[in-house]
Amino acid sequence: MKYVITLLFSPFYISIYSQNYELIDTNVKNYPKLDSIEQLVLRVNNSFNTDIEKSRAHYTWIANNVMYDLDEYYAIRPPEFYITFDSERINRSITNQRQKKLARRVF
Repeated sequence: MKYVITLLFSPFYISIYSQNYELIDTNVKNYPKLDSIEQLVLRVNNSFNTDIEKSRAHYTWIANNVMYDLDEYYAIRPPEFYITFDSERINRSITNQRQKKLARRVF
């Protein structure tokens, strides 16, 4: 009997707590071409209030605007050499700078 009740109320429970992202997705799809990551963050922060809405907006923007460049991926390029230091703080800083540079290049 417990299983029957669970099966009967599951769709109701799911429909109450499911998210409707259509408004967020539509809003983000209508964004003009943005020139920097900072512009995207500012636009999303001004358009949405909750962290869930902002996360969905970033997800939608990335899904609609970032594409794989297979030519770049398969291109033959020289190996990259990295210098490491004894200081973990310096290594973290260099890694962080590399990641920011890559994010800007992808954007």
